[in-house]
Amino acid sequence: MDISKAYDSVSTIKLEKNLKRIKLPESFIKLIMDINLNRYNKVIVNKGFTDEYHVEDGIDQGEVWSPLLWRIFYDTLLTRLEKIKEEVGYTMEATRMIDIKNNQVGKLKMTFNVSAFIDDTTLISKNKSSLEKIKGKYELIKINNEQEEDLKIKNEIIKKVNNEEGNRFPGIWFRYDNRRKTYKKKIKNIIDQACKLFSWKQLNEKQIIATWNIVIIPRIEHQLQVIVRSKEECTTLMQRINKLVKQKSELAISTPNFTLYDKDIYGLKNIYDLQIESLCKNLLYEANDNDRIKTIFKIKMIQEQNQIWTASCIGNLEAKGFKTYNSWIINAINILKNKDISICNHEYRDKYNDHMINRNYRIRKLFNLYWKKNLILGEYRQWRKRCTDAIWKNEILNSKKLEDLFIFNFKNEFDWGYSLQFLSNKNKFDKNQCGKQDAHDRSCKIKNLLKDLPTYKTLQDRKVNSIDTAQCPRCEKYEEDWEHIWICENNEFSIRDIIEEAIYDYETLLKREERTEEVNLIQEYNFNFINILYEKSLILTDRTREWEMIR
Repeated sequence: MDISKAYDSVSTIKLEKNLKRIKLPESFIKLIMDINLNRYNKVIVNKGFTDEYHVEDGIDQGEVWSPLLWRIFYDTLLTRLEKIKEEVGYTMEATRMIDIKNNQVGKLKMTFNVSAFIDDTTLISKNKSSLEKIKGKYELIKINNEQEEDLKIKNEIIKKVNNEEGNRFPGIWFRYDNRRKTYKKKIKNIIDQACKLFSWKQLNEKQIIATWNIVIIPRIEHQLQVIVRSKEECTTLMQRINKLVKQKSELAISTPNFTLYDKDIYGLKNIYDLQIESLCKNLLYEANDNDRIKTIFKIKMIQEQNQIWTASCIGNLEAKGFKTYNSWIINAINILKNKDISICNHEYRDKYNDHMINRNYRIRKLFNLYWKKNLILGEYRQWRKRCTDAIWKNEILNSKKLEDLFIFNFKNEFDWGYSLQFLSNKNKFDKNQCGKQDAHDRSCKIKNLLKDLPTYKTLQDRKVNSIDTAQCPRCEKYEEDWEHIWICENNEFSIRDIIEEAIYDYETLLKREERTEEVNLIQEYNFNFINILYEKSLILTDRTREWEMIR
């Protein structure tokens, strides 16, 4: 239900009684009432202000203390509903067998009938007749079962709200059947709308990434509170923004995605990594809360345990050992298990007990975060961010495209540290620059280092324009990969021709500018340089040293 004109409906007489009910000092109550009773307002119109009038009831919108006064005023109703919750409320309960020999059973129970956020209140009851017992007249009451007869309060029919998209509270859409399709559609719409704006706006890749990380990612994270997405689903969601950033960066579409996700290169936030960080935090907060959330969490854990018929703790089972339909807790535990993260770590002999850890010593928190059975201390989300950074660094260092920097670098002819600085623009350009030339230079560095310029082999792997063969179109003998481009016998120019042509062009330029002394000097050096290039390579088998220069 939604209270109509909530602040304006506050009665000063009832507000005073509520202030006395919570036993505030009399002098403070008089101060509040004096401010609220001795008020005069004017209305802004076209030609100035109207005559002033005396304000009798209500509290002002926008005042600093207005939300607090509303909370004090509204607390009377919530307190009354709390007293009758056992009679009319909805009860969650779970039963767990503790000792089967002595028939010892443990029972957890939680009853609630109202949830309020400012003036937006949700009434919860076990059935229609109990709901009718809640006193008052409200604008809206939500009921899921459309087959029930109409609900009437004081002979007024209350409309049922149960649309296909679900009901929004607050900012998240909930459905009575918890269908994943609805939540997936909401997240996809957020991404599609953002990418559509990015496509026609005059933004470069750094501005797009900044907007994505600061504006779009928090919206997606808010929706992820009620759904757990698999890694494949998150990869599919990231495809459009990945493609857009690569396009703006002038990178080939086949450029590995880790160049986008690594924080030292582009720093684009990944939805799957965001979800892991969020789950690490949310599961621990829910499991170790001091109030209702912890009780509800434990009830749901026991219910899932009973559903899959196991005596072991849900948090300690293997990810592939159980599956349930649309269970957020089970899906979250499974996703974390895939990353070797668990929320409890029982000793084997105590695995059937209620989180007895370290030989019957119950730790302060019933659940903790473990990675490969090692307890994680501190801020869980920051820990996961550090893990994510390490993952993308590992992707870079183990990329097959960087073999020249590591595997074939036994003579240290390449400075791999400087090469990786090339990727992150740390050697010359500022990381936060957004100029067009900066973006162009960065893309060229990445493409050249990763050797990701498209060849026929690359195009065939990507299935571009129905290319069904990787055969070189010039010699028609071998696959056209990166190396074959340079050694194809049907090339118009050989590597040697290109080198000699470049030297000749530079000499011609000097002569045109009448720089005679430099021409005479460079001719001697060029002769020695060419002789060195034609010598046999010491590090490359069956190659001359000109191939070292190309590498």
